[in-house]
Amino acid sequence: MPPLRTCRLLAGTGRTPKANPCALLPWGCDRGLTAYSRRLRPPSVVSNCGKVPNKKLYGYKKGANSDSGVKAELGGCWFACYVEGEWRFVDPHWGATAVMNHDSGRYGSIDDKGRVSSAREQKGQSVFHRDEFYFLTDPERLITNHCPQQHDLEWQLLARPLSIEEFELLPHYFGGFAKEMEFYDLEPINYPYNVIVAKPGPVEILLKERAVEQYKYSGQLKIHKKHISSESKTAILSAYQEKACISKGIRVSKDTVKFIFEPPYPGQYALEIMLWRQVSEVTLTGCKFLTYTIHCPQNWESVDVIPEGQEDLREFGPGQDLQRAGLTSEAPGELKAGDGEASLEIAPLQEDERPSSGHLRNLTCQALGPDNKPLPTGSVLVWRDDRRNAFLFLAPDSGYYALVLYENSRPVGQFLVDASSEAKDGASFPLPDWSRVGGLGLAAASKADGGGCRLVPLSHQTPYVRTEEFELAMRFGVDGAGEEGDAGIDLKSEMLGIGADGGTESVGDYSLVSGVEGGGFEVRCRFPRAGHYLLRLSFRESGGDWRPYFTYFVRAVGQLDGSASAFPSLGADWPVGGALIEPLDRTLSVGQPTPIRLRLADAAAIGSVEVVDERSGSREPLSRDPQDPRLWFGSVTPSASTADGTNAAGSGGVTVVSRVNDGAETQLVKFDVESESSSEAKAAALREAQELNERRRVAEENRQRKRENRRRREEGLEPLPTQDSLKKLAEAEAAAKAAAEAEAAAKANAASDKTFERVEVASKKSTESKTASNEAMKAASRAESAGQAVTTAGAAVEAAVQSATEAARTAAEAAKSGEVKKAAKAAKLAEAAALEAKSAAQTAASAATDARTAAKASAEAEQKAKTAADAARNEADQAAVEAEKSGNDETKKAAQNAATLVDEAQAKLKTSKEASEKAAAEADAASKKAAKASSDSEAASKSSAEANAAATTAAEAAAAAKAAEAEAAAAAKEEVKLLISQLDEALLSRKVVQLRKAIKALEPHEFGLHRYHETKLREARLTLTALQNRKDIRDAMADAQRARSTDRLRALVHRLEAEAESQPLTEAQLALFREDLRLAREAIQRDDKLKRIPSHRLEMSPKSLSELRQYSRPVETVHRTVQALLLLLGYYEKRTRKWPRCQPLLKSINKSVADFQPRFVDPRIAARSSEILGSIDKREIALQSAAAFAFYEWAVKTANSIKEASTPETFVPASMRQQIQILGVTEEEDATWDFDDEGIRRRSSVVPK
Repeated sequence: MPPLRTCRLLAGTGRTPKANPCALLPWGCDRGLTAYSRRLRPPSVVSNCGKVPNKKLYGYKKGANSDSGVKAELGGCWFACYVEGEWRFVDPHWGATAVMNHDSGRYGSIDDKGRVSSAREQKGQSVFHRDEFYFLTDPERLITNHCPQQHDLEWQLLARPLSIEEFELLPHYFGGFAKEMEFYDLEPINYPYNVIVAKPGPVEILLKERAVEQYKYSGQLKIHKKHISSESKTAILSAYQEKACISKGIRVSKDTVKFIFEPPYPGQYALEIMLWRQVSEVTLTGCKFLTYTIHCPQNWESVDVIPEGQEDLREFGPGQDLQRAGLTSEAPGELKAGDGEASLEIAPLQEDERPSSGHLRNLTCQALGPDNKPLPTGSVLVWRDDRRNAFLFLAPDSGYYALVLYENSRPVGQFLVDASSEAKDGASFPLPDWSRVGGLGLAAASKADGGGCRLVPLSHQTPYVRTEEFELAMRFGVDGAGEEGDAGIDLKSEMLGIGADGGTESVGDYSLVSGVEGGGFEVRCRFPRAGHYLLRLSFRESGGDWRPYFTYFVRAVGQLDGSASAFPSLGADWPVGGALIEPLDRTLSVGQPTPIRLRLADAAAIGSVEVVDERSGSREPLSRDPQDPRLWFGSVTPSASTADGTNAAGSGGVTVVSRVNDGAETQLVKFDVESESSSEAKAAALREAQELNERRRVAEENRQRKRENRRRREEGLEPLPTQDSLKKLAEAEAAAKAAAEAEAAAKANAASDKTFERVEVASKKSTESKTASNEAMKAASRAESAGQAVTTAGAAVEAAVQSATEAARTAAEAAKSGEVKKAAKAAKLAEAAALEAKSAAQTAASAATDARTAAKASAEAEQKAKTAADAARNEADQAAVEAEKSGNDETKKAAQNAATLVDEAQAKLKTSKEASEKAAAEADAASKKAAKASSDSEAASKSSAEANAAATTAAEAAAAAKAAEAEAAAAAKEEVKLLISQLDEALLSRKVVQLRKAIKALEPHEFGLHRYHETKLREARLTLTALQNRKDIRDAMADAQRARSTDRLRALVHRLEAEAESQPLTEAQLALFREDLRLAREAIQRDDKLKRIPSHRLEMSPKSLSELRQYSRPVETVHRTVQALLLLLGYYEKRTRKWPRCQPLLKSINKSVADFQPRFVDPRIAARSSEILGSIDKREIALQSAAAFAFYEWAVKTANSIKEASTPETFVPASMRQQIQILGVTEEEDATWDFDDEGIRRRSSVVPK
């Protein structure tokens, strides 16, 4: 654990040493002093200061021979002194001597190039050196390298003394003679112990500066001697060529610095962190402050490489470099990119510094990639506003990047950008070329160029805007504007789209400027597609010339589908400060009423406003709002035809015009007209885009919330609620609210039931009277229903007779025409109709009887209801008299209700009497209708007999026709049998043409096939599909081999996989092209692997390359190395057999390697190059030529990468003949090189394709 704060006064600690301080001997007077302490005893100090209470201590010291992770030696001594009311320590030995040039010999150093030096032990030399740090030292500082032995631990004079084990775990802070702890005050945060056991991955070390001053830092890495070998040296050297294993200091806050260490090789390391202090403008003083021992059991192949940044700057972040330039920033040294973007602001260090026309700090920014190479200038957007310089960086891909700030070509600071785990849109929407756009770096500064412009941006202060919505609104205020606005200043906008090459073009009326109540303007923008836009704003005052005001750069990266509608076109005479409130879309729908509202600033000068339909010529005036004379409103319905009645779709539009008081007419707004279906389609597309944007926003919020919750869990904080948990909480609250409302409703119902119960008791007799009336009504209703049943039965008899007659006529006609089935069917219908008529006649008779019975019952029920109503009236009258006597309001009300019920019962009784009389009349009529139905049923029976006779005649004619049909069916069956046999032969042959012909011949007979034959036809079609798939796959693979592109093959495999569910092929049919499909997928996978092969860097200085080219006759290993590299680059092996033919090719070797694409190298060529390199000793080539060694390293890495992406069958060394075919060498070239080398003309028998 880190040292704790000192409690200097013993009374404040609550702990006292065992010995009484006043009883201790004076300094230097005890008998047990070492010889060295006796020599340093100063008698004059004792005589001048009197007796100083002191205590001599023995214990452990971490001196020059100590290393982190090694136990401290026991045997040193020092003193504790009580001076001026507090305890301090004095070490006379270390205060007077220093050890120079000492090295324990346990570790070997690693320089910044990755070269490892051998570990050598050096005794060192003790010299006189005065170090006042060890005189009256604070206990909390001395504990870093002095600890008393076990029985004197309380003499550490700390609030909580450390144990011996804790002392040994403290990091080794500084060397044996420097004054570090007097000037530097740091504390380790995450690694308080001196030994770090690293897990796979980088090690991050955090240090906190407890002093006000900021320091500079550097790191020195050492490796333990037991891990130093030729293999480790080579691995470390190779790792340092890829990246720095120790990052520069990253200032994550004002007082916290971070270092990132990635082990280059498994082993034990010592990491020394050096401190540097700026003494003057040109002088730095530094020392070794802290040493960690780091155990790395395995190497970590990190994908994210941290760039080194600018070599003259020692750290990332707002440190001393930025302060010396008079600048500061609130941003940390490591910027976390969000959606691939990171922003940074730099301001002057002095708060009272104000910009002027000639003193605005002009900073530039250069972005460096993970390989520490500069990125294109378009990856950083720069603007300047008031006191600050602002920078926006867009990461082109995931990883770490460095932003280096320059002032007058002098580096003043740098920041690290972490874009390794964010969603990037830099690749899809890269920043444009600013040189083509026209100097966006001055966008914000140009807003003051108007010379006292009174416009003030209210919503968007910076010239960069990023949006995921299809519409954007900006607000601008006007200084000094009154309640009625300010008509003296006008604003206009122009929106330009930026292409991929940086070129700009106008996108039309996709921006709209409107006046705002109380003065000011609102600028609305819409984006027809995702991409980059420029919004240029200009202003004028009092009708003067237009001057530039502000230029915005807008990145629209949402789910935009191109359906955003343009704004209406404002006329040239649109009044200053006017606002079009609605509609805000350019197009209006035919026949759809659309409200129009607009506000015109100068209300007194405008007499009227009209809407002109250019298609029909009609004019509709707008109404003026009586409350606000500036507001005009109305509605317009675009017409679909012109004034003469002809259809004029697409011609003309709708215009809003105004007339001033002198009669002059001016155009205000112009709308286009489109059909209703087109308008609805655009509106639906926009709604869909908005829903997609909302889902994307919610998903992004959930992703950020989950990431924040992971961080909070690591810090032991409560997690934030997710959208799902918030939704569940809202549902729970809604359920609780509904339960409370239901409970309140239940209580109200209970009270109401109790009140109505009293009313029900008081009105019981009235209810009985009403029940009697209802019975009377039911009896009358039954009588009426019986009469209706008789009527229905009579109608059924008439319908049955008519059906029987019609069926008999149909049967006769069908028999004459020979339609047997139709005649038989008609006869059956006639017979059924006759039976139905007979049944209906019986029903009618029964219904008539029921009607008479119901009429009688109705009369009896009426009499009973009359008797019950009279009794109810008597009971109601008595209840009313009793209620009047009681004087109770509730009783009176109940009696009134009972009387009302009696009145209703008497009214129903009257209705029942009328119904009974009507039922009796209907019963008499029903008896007559039943007699008529009986006679009609006899006529229907006669018609049925005639129909049966006609059907018999038709049946005889049908027998002959059936025999003819049987003969035709037998012939068709024989033809189908022949076609089925041809289909079987085609299936066995597995020939596409023969199978397709057989299927086509059988298709006309498909609807009459047997189920077995239908199954066979379906099987034939699926087999034809499988055979065609096999042919398509083979053709696509041949095409991919010729064109070196798998696009067609990839699309074909994707289509076959998508069709697998819609075409249920059998196992036998799938087997026809399964092997071809497997080979196609393997070809696609190999192509993907080749695409992912990284392009290795060729680390070589121009001087070493020049020396290699000047060789007249290099050694064989150098020549063979160059030959292997050139073979990978596509040069025929015979061409490079002689060194003079290699020399011209080395002239452009750097460009060839930079343009090299591993995916286009045949695996056999790479295998031949690897075979050549396998015969060369790596150590021998490293000693012979630096350039050849760089070639060797690059070629080996490239060949191994191609080998990993290839199969063992394809990675076979190519012979000379195969090289001729692969590299396209002609016969003449091959023969020429044979003649040059051996003087023999050979004719090649291989003709390259």
